[in-house]
Amino acid sequence: LGIILGIVVAIGIAGSFSVLYYFVLRWLVERCHFEVLNLSWGLFISGLLAQIIPLLGQIGRITDSEPIWNTQWLIQDSSEYGHILKALIGYEATPSLSFVIVYFSSLTVFYLGLFFMKQTRISFLNGGVSNAK
Repeated sequence: LGIILGIVVAIGIAGSFSVLYYFVLRWLVERCHFEVLNLSWGLFISGLLAQIIPLLGQIGRITDSEPIWNTQWLIQDSSEYGHILKALIGYEATPSLSFVIVYFSSLTVFYLGLFFMKQTRISFLNGGVSNAK
């Protein structure tokens, strides 16, 4: 009974957080705050890609385990805020150099992709490429 109650409470918390996040994103789209939306999307994608580094370290493929800074005093990985930030932007309290390199390079690639998409618009309806004005 305790496990079922825990599952129901967890689903309720996750559902309410999802609804709240959905309405924040909708508000950003309706108010044309695409810079904030792109930043949150880029941080999310970079966080997902950077999570590869600790996994590769666990299986011994990467030996770069020396942290370059420690923000455990501010937000611990195991706290509620740490879990939320890890899910949203890939927060790591003690990141290694490889983690930071992958995080910021994927963020750079994301913004380069946005830049080139603004420069050249691909029209699937016309089946060709047209330049943006």
